[in-house]
Amino acid sequence: MFGFLIVEDDAQIRSSLCRDFNWNSWGFHLLGSAPNGRLALEMADRLRPDAVITDIRMPEMDGLTLLKSLRQRPNPPEVILLSAYDDFRYAQKGIESGAFSYVLKVEIFDEIEETMKRLNRHLSAKPSRRQPDEAAALQSSSDAIQNVL
Repeated sequence: MFGFLIVEDDAQIRSSLCRDFNWNSWGFHLLGSAPNGRLALEMADRLRPDAVITDIRMPEMDGLTLLKSLRQRPNPPEVILLSAYDDFRYAQKGIESGAFSYVLKVEIFDEIEETMKRLNRHLSAKPSRRQPDEAAALQSSSDAIQNVL
């Protein structure tokens, strides 16, 4: 299972995204949700999700800024951008910034299942962030044992 965050400023839409989809059937579990990119960034640093589904237009920190900030971190999560606007410029900026996908909110019920299945295949094909963390912890423990010996 891959962990993910939902970032959406509209409380009703955020609640709907959290409860109206069978995320587990696509190989994902919801780690949490946030009303803006600033809080999502803090949560991502703490929870280390494999993926983030974020609205593009939000107060405090928009989805494109969140995407760029996440991409600067080690082992960044994949990001799916959501938008209520069919604006090619947003999609283009998102893809140029490294977004995994761009989904229109009006089409989410038609597109999210295939997008999440595709994301699962993508994440399954690359080493997980947990594997490098475990390897680093194991190496650190090994180094400590060698120093003691």
